[in-house]
Amino acid sequence: MYKTGDKARYLSDGNIEFLGRADNQVKIRGFRIELSEIESVLRQHPNIRENTVLIWEEQSGNKGLVAYFVTNNESEVSSNELRDFLQQKLPDYMIPSILIQLKALPLTSNGKIDRQALPAPENINPELAAKFVAPRNSVEKTIAKIWSGVLKIEKVGIYDNFFELGGDSIISIQIIARLNQAGLQLTPKQLFDSPTVAGLAAVVGNVSKLEVEQAPVAGLVPLTPIQHWFFEQNFSEPHHSNQSLLLEVSSEIDLALLEQSVQYLQQHHDALRLRFIPQESGWQQINGRPEEVAKVSILYKDLSILPVEPQETALETTATELQASLNLAEGLLMRFALFDLGEQGKRLLLVIHHLAVDGVSWRILIEDLEQVYQQLSQKQAIQLPLKTTSFKDWSEFLQDYAQSSQLQQELDYWLKGSFQDISRLPVDYPDGTNIEKYTDTVSVSLTVEETKALLQDVPATYHTQIMIYC
Repeated sequence: MYKTGDKARYLSDGNIEFLGRADNQVKIRGFRIELSEIESVLRQHPNIRENTVLIWEEQSGNKGLVAYFVTNNESEVSSNELRDFLQQKLPDYMIPSILIQLKALPLTSNGKIDRQALPAPENINPELAAKFVAPRNSVEKTIAKIWSGVLKIEKVGIYDNFFELGGDSIISIQIIARLNQAGLQLTPKQLFDSPTVAGLAAVVGNVSKLEVEQAPVAGLVPLTPIQHWFFEQNFSEPHHSNQSLLLEVSSEIDLALLEQSVQYLQQHHDALRLRFIPQESGWQQINGRPEEVAKVSILYKDLSILPVEPQETALETTATELQASLNLAEGLLMRFALFDLGEQGKRLLLVIHHLAVDGVSWRILIEDLEQVYQQLSQKQAIQLPLKTTSFKDWSEFLQDYAQSSQLQQELDYWLKGSFQDISRLPVDYPDGTNIEKYTDTVSVSLTVEETKALLQDVPATYHTQIMIYC
């Protein structure tokens, strides 16, 4: 209203409904944040009398949250204490990166907080105004390089805040996994407590190197329990059980380099060379040697002269054909196709049998494919993270565990236990039968616009990953 910065609207009865401050909702790293919600949580701290939260822009252009607060009786409250308090009640992206204690908040003549009169964070802590500071040693260089790769940021300084750069709790797991692979022992909690390269380097430990064979794995591989289950179902078309991804790729993508990248992944990831042969005793799983397995190729389809609707039909037809062409016995567990859609750009279709890939391994494959392609296009040596425990070793471990005395003790406990005294979980409708056969499935259809919003707009805004499996 007027120039007060308040947001309101006239109601049909002539009253004015106050909606809050017009400048109190902000957007940082794709997240819409109500500053008043952060202020409300801060007021719940027993030693905080009043506070205000603002957007702060660094010289580098990165935006973050800064909280100014006044305590009861001018008592001291540390930033770490407040940050721990907020982390129990707010998501990562709503935690102010800077917390400044003042004796009093400046007020305007009408008694409201004078945000323009608040001291700039860099005037309180000159380090915050510092320019980019490059890593100073090998540990900081390793941490910064991993942050840069995962967060898709060209340069990471040692005082840059992980959360201000776009990090969150999910990404932190990827960061920690890669740091551990690089020989640096850190935990997600340490990343939350010390969200800068310099801070992590000060608390890092060393990970003992895994003695894992890096050469291609070959030979017989025991079926895992879930694979046993799969073949026990006697599916009419076991070859067709696959997962697929359709990716939008650059129109300038090099087909030859892309095919070379895929073939490298086929050699590097042993599970992509699996074969399943039916025997009288059951299905047998074999890891083929790279030289024994036919190199995967990429089918190229130029659909650029077709209108949009026939393009979609042709793409779906090709996808169906590729999904049906997988062959467990011959080791043809994956198919790739590149579609040229003209003005609509290019699409890369990846089809892989579910026996060789799952939701987690898709992320690894896509990241590795992107990395190998970039290295080849820049004429660099191909370098991927070292292999960890192979699928063959894991299968053998599960087989040994199934025959172990440890598992037998677990079985004895569950088989001999009496479950008559266990209370049923409370339900909304106790008179209902409440058994599995009465479960229901709700199917909905989305428009083209809604689908685009789900798959593109939502991930971009909320930093999520939505995977669609066909």
